[in-house]
Order: sequence, then structure tokens, then C-alpha cells
Amino acid sequence: MEKKKFDLDEVFASLTVRAKAEGDRLPVDELLTRLRETDACQEDVLQLLTMLQEERIAVDTAYPPLDRSRIRELDEKIKDASEEERTAAVGGENAVRLYLREIAAIEPLTTEQEQELLYAMEEGDAAAADRLVEGSMLLAVMMAERYLGKGVLFLDLVQEGSLEIMSALSAVGDRPFCFGAFCVWKIDCRLRELTAQPAETIAVPLAMAEDMAKLIRAQQADPDASPESLAARTGLTQTRTEELLAYGKEHLPLPEKKMTAAKETEKDETDRQLSQQVQMMLRSLTEQESALIKMKFGLAGSPVLPLEEIAVRLGITEQEAAVLEQQAMAHLGS
Repeated sequence: MEKKKFDLDEVFASLTVRAKAEGDRLPVDELLTRLRETDACQEDVLQLLTMLQEERIAVDTAYPPLDRSRIRELDEKIKDASEEERTAAVGGENAVRLYLREIAAIEPLTTEQEQELLYAMEEGDAAAADRLVEGSMLLAVMMAERYLGKGVLFLDLVQEGSLEIMSALSAVGDRPFCFGAFCVWKIDCRLRELTAQPAETIAVPLAMAEDMAKLIRAQQADPDASPESLAARTGLTQTRTEELLAYGKEHLPLPEKKMTAAKETEKDETDRQLSQQVQMMLRSLTEQESALIKMKFGLAGSPVLPLEEIAVRLGITEQEAAVLEQQAMAHLGS
């Protein structure tokens, strides 16, 4: 369906009427529904949220807490979403449940805390940025739940959502009151885009692409290799190898035991496309930003490093590295 041209006044008027009927509160789903119909860009959404704030309308982004029963319910829903999720659960079930418990243990941020942390981040406080991302991860989890069963694994959906949260940090600027609703909109846009891609399209998150390319090369060298052997060849953990094998079963044409010359060429092309995907993303960054992202996600042969060590290697302070990371993620998310 073709999207309508975004009309700020029209969208604002309709949302205001809806919010007034709810005591000046606007459910975030109402906002998403209206924005999905249009070609709104980042600045359009920020301007709309600013106008709603000036009208003293609060956009409600609250979600139910992740208590034990909710974690069990979500865990079952993830495994029931598709055959792919059930296959991945062989190596990743515990990881998913552990991850949900870790998110549940994080204290959610109030609107006032969000704004205070955003102002602190603007002053160069790296810890404030980390706390903002951490405190907003429930949004990524809840949005990922909506897109289960659409061809992308749950943890990959959450990962993409977390990248959008980081991108939103620098985008809101001097409009911290927009942060929560803006994050939800950005995550929703990205997950809709990701799950709407045709099945034959390779849609691999940045942090996974390099590992997947290593795995494909190892399988091309020895199609009969066991997961243990592949892990040893690639330097990946066995758990990571099994997760990638499960992911690739549906998304990527991994090598079969008997390959024709044509299929070998096809595998080479897949490998090349994955490498190009990573390299194109990195080329869009400055030299320093590219170096930071490689070390942050373990790309191009680099080990995964903590921000403190990355700062030392780049010859900058940890605060400067945190700001550089925010700039790079915002660029990649734009």
C-alpha cells in the first residue's frame, strides 16, 4: 500500500482529538498507526512529538513489567512462533530466557530520569548514555514480541531494536521529552522493514554478518564438518556456531554435502554479498568511527573489545569514545 504524504497539521489534529478523549494521554499504538500510513521522516516525528508536548499531551509508552510469569509466557511464545525459533531453541533457549531475566532485573526509567540522563549525555557523560540504553531495553523486547514469526529470530529483532535506541539518543538533541515515543517509532520502522523483506533477501544484523561469513567459508572448505569442527575452524564458540547454523537454515543457502560447481559459485556469491554488506556499512563512516565499530562488534578479524580498551587503542578518552559510538550508530541507523 502506498503511503500518504505526511501532513503535520492533519496528524496532530487527529491525535489531539484522540488524546483529549483519554484525559490528555495518547497510547503509543495510536501514534504508530497514524505514522505508518504516512511517509514521515525523523524530523517530522520529532516535530509532531514536540507539538504534542506543548499541548501537554503525554504519549504512553508503558509496557507490563517482565515478571516471572511474563518471562515464561514470552519464552513459550518465542518457541511457538515458528519452526525456525524451535530449531534455534536447541542452542539458544537458555540464552533467550537468561536474556529476558537480565532485562527484567533492570529498573525502568521514569520520564524525568530519561530527560535528566539525556541532558547529562549532552554534557559528555558516557555513563548516562549507557544507562539510557539499558533502561530502554524493555521497549526493544516488547516491540520484538510484536514481530515474532515473521522470519527473523527474536534475539536478532531485539538487537536491531537496541541499535535504534542508540540511534535515537543523538537524534532527539534538545528535545529529551520525545525520547521514549521516538524510540518506539524508530524500532517499529526498523522491524517492519526487516520482516517485510522477501525470503530470498539476506537480512543479517551487522554484528552477525561477519560471523556468518566465517561460517560459510568454513562449510565451503568442508561441507561434512560437524558444529564442533566448524567452531574450531572459525574461532567461534560452539553455542554461537549452532545459533548461526539454525539461523542460516532458513535465511542463507549454506553448503550441502554434495555441491555442484554452480552451487559452489552461488555460495561464493553469498559470501561476497555478506562481506560487501559489512564493508559498505563501514565505508559510510569516518575512519575513526569505522575502527570503533570493528572493535565494538568484532568485525574484520578484530576481537570484541570493551569501550575502555577501544578508547585506549584510538588514543581518546572513554567519554570521547562513547560520543563517537553514538555518532557512528546514529549514522548507521539513519
